[in-house]
Amino acid sequence: MKICYASLTPKRDEAPEKNLWLVEDSGAINLAEVASSEGLDVSRRFGEIDSFLSEGGLGLVAEWKASDILARFQQVPVKALHLDAPISRRSKILCAAYNYRSHVAEAGEKQPSAPFLFLKPTSAVAGPYDDIIKPRASRKMDYEIELAVIISKRVKNVEPDQAHDAIAGYFVANDVSFRDFQFNELNLDLSDQGKNWTLGKGMDTAFPAGPWLVTVDEAGSGPFDLECRVNGKRVQQGNTKDMIFDIPHLVSRASIGTTLYPGDVISTGTPAGVAYRGGFRYLQPGDVVEGTISSIGTIRSRVVAEPA
Repeated sequence: MKICYASLTPKRDEAPEKNLWLVEDSGAINLAEVASSEGLDVSRRFGEIDSFLSEGGLGLVAEWKASDILARFQQVPVKALHLDAPISRRSKILCAAYNYRSHVAEAGEKQPSAPFLFLKPTSAVAGPYDDIIKPRASRKMDYEIELAVIISKRVKNVEPDQAHDAIAGYFVANDVSFRDFQFNELNLDLSDQGKNWTLGKGMDTAFPAGPWLVTVDEAGSGPFDLECRVNGKRVQQGNTKDMIFDIPHLVSRASIGTTLYPGDVISTGTPAGVAYRGGFRYLQPGDVVEGTISSIGTIRSRVVAEPA
């Protein structure tokens, strides 16, 4: 199934109310309305994706699909919704660096012996069709199309052969990067301290994500094709078969000594073709960046200059 977090276009002077929706073809059903009709606590179970997962929302919707409950509710065209990222602001976002052989080769790096993970703040999250802000401070804003995984249940120190049970599904992400900060080009006095992953990866709108959570039973376990386009020009093309560490190993690594909660996100790395290693030029205001992953969907962002 496909679950999105979205709001209808509000009437004048009304604040948009975001809800979880079940997407089927070109229509969507408001799950909060269904839950309310069934006498369920809407705010707890259907407030955001993390509570939805932790309260067994996927199983409940599967039961509704198997019955005639959903048939009683009118579908809204998906195009009438404003989609937000399927990420709760309470969740963690972990990203894998250098996890595609093609990207390691283009970067001239050694293939890692274990997954390398870094954190992105939730303040970097943007919706699947929202603008990406190019900050005035950075001259080298880059794109990275990635398959992201959403955790379904609380786990810690999980083994790779058990990690599949902790995966709710997938979405498309763009790990927007600011290379002049990441590689300390603007902080030469700190160059001996290593790469600056926090500023280099975590500025506002640096994680467009969506368009929805696609559950494992619908998307399958891959392999998935990935493609990134800038202004219609294909700049990245890859397949998850090129991953150095597969998804179960990434989940296992992320859970070492760290509790993963429902709704936490692991973004699994990017294939070759990024700008800083000779792909398309760095992003500029006016560019349109699209990322597509087979069986998952497409996200699309316009680059805009940071307001004065």
